[in-house]
Amino acid sequence: MLLPSPLHALRLSLCLAMALSATACSPEHSRACEVDANCFVDEQCIAGFCQFDPTPEGDTNADAEAPDAEEDTDAREPDAEDDANTDAEEDTDVEAPDTEEDTDVEASDAEDATIDPSPICLDHQSICDNRCVDLHYDSSACGNCAITCNSDQECIEGSCAQRLDTAPQTGTIGTDTSGGFGIDMTLDDASRPHITHISNATDTTLHYLRWDGQQWRGEFSHPVEGLRPTRIALDVNNRPHILFGDPTSTTSETLRYAAPSDGVWHVETVATPRFARDFDLALAPDGSPRVVFVNANDEVTLATRTSPDLWEHTLVDHQNTAGSSVAIAVDQQGLTHIAYQRFTNGGELIYATSTSTGWDKTSLASTHNGGLGISMTLDPQDRARIAARANTPANPAILYLHNTSEADPRVWSELVFPLESNATTASTSIALFLGTLPLIGFQQDTSARIILYDGSFSALDAIDASNTGRTALSAGANQLIQAALQAPGGGLYYFINR
Repeated sequence: MLLPSPLHALRLSLCLAMALSATACSPEHSRACEVDANCFVDEQCIAGFCQFDPTPEGDTNADAEAPDAEEDTDAREPDAEDDANTDAEEDTDVEAPDTEEDTDVEASDAEDATIDPSPICLDHQSICDNRCVDLHYDSSACGNCAITCNSDQECIEGSCAQRLDTAPQTGTIGTDTSGGFGIDMTLDDASRPHITHISNATDTTLHYLRWDGQQWRGEFSHPVEGLRPTRIALDVNNRPHILFGDPTSTTSETLRYAAPSDGVWHVETVATPRFARDFDLALAPDGSPRVVFVNANDEVTLATRTSPDLWEHTLVDHQNTAGSSVAIAVDQQGLTHIAYQRFTNGGELIYATSTSTGWDKTSLASTHNGGLGISMTLDPQDRARIAARANTPANPAILYLHNTSEADPRVWSELVFPLESNATTASTSIALFLGTLPLIGFQQDTSARIILYDGSFSALDAIDASNTGRTALSAGANQLIQAALQAPGGGLYYFINR
């Protein structure tokens, strides 16, 4: 096929444009000439005008141009393929990064989806590495997130301090003979005692003191209007939580909670029961406090702290059925366990556990008319262990009740330790020695008694004490039994069984 020259192609284009405008490539629209040299190479001067010559140089030129056409065709075909390949390569080059980028974005989105949101922390906590920490007591983040105390140190009020583990000596603490009322005690992770009690010297005052491994330190005091019980619990970082009664009026009393935050102690009102003397304190796994108390309508009530100065109250048992003794514990899954006396069926001790629909309740000690002065702890399998005084004046005894089935909270064993006589105070205290063996502390006449159950009851100690006090008992990892009580002549007395 003969292809026109570029000039001819240009001329054809001009003619086409002229045709579209109703003109023609006629002599009148052509250039004037005198000889062929005045025309384009593919034109001839005919009748004085340049006219197109399809074969300006004859048929031989067509044969000569045929190879050019083949060459052009050969040249174009590879060009077309090359263009296609080039386009494909360019498309691939352009799209590949997009695909990688999309993959990276999707992977990033997937990673974001697996990252836990920022934890919801308690008001005294901060966030370090996406976890809640107490910068005042956490040895892994002491003062700020970047400071970790050495293994022989502990975090106290935001500073790493040398850990001291020397145990205190048995004897009276201080010289105040007006203290030792409403006693409670617990141990920290180094088995050092922390004690709360009430002193009725010139002003009636709640006191919190701890053994720092070298000496007793008074950490907190708060005025109160009368003698009421106290309770203390330590969280995993040894931060203290204190609960105490404050009889502020003759018609209602105040139940108060105290704990340090940012180096300052804060005191809050939990409730205003008729008598602020039937209550107990436990901590959830996250360190938040839970309180059980008997309200002004004689209803057993659970108080849960939801934010500073705000407590949510949940009814556990109905009006006029609750007794005057309660205890609480929280297990490793955060479930609440409550034990209390109820004046129904002649008297019974009720064990209640929280469920998704309310409370699962089991009646215990019905043959003993229930129990008074109840105390409770949980063993490593989260099974409840309860101590109480039998509510049978004719047959005084200490009751030890324990849940014997991990799967069924209604399966219990009831054991009885007979007493010679009734006591003026009904309170008990229970702890687990070596994690499994129950220790029970109680007052009997002018003695503080400690018994242990290991297949049978054994009387361990009888310590001279006031007949109006409470024996608060603890057992630590150092296998030492420790107790706090009121001395015979008054004052706070500490005992350690070595």
